[in-house]
Amino acid sequence: MDNYEAYPGIFRVSFDSGDIRAAVVLTRPQLEQLRSCVTDSLARDDAVRRRRGGDL
Repeated sequence: MDNYEAYPGIFRVSFDSGDIRAAVVLTRPQLEQLRSCVTDSLARDDAVRRRRGGDL
């Protein structure tokens, strides 16, 4: 992730899985919302794995 000093509050998020590469530009509120969604999703996944007795 990169933030641009010339444009405060603008972030470039990029990722590469090997097969798929993507990049997106987000504002700070969008990035905070994404972080919140990811945190919630990971917590739900962890809870399911614990109930099933699987490894994290």
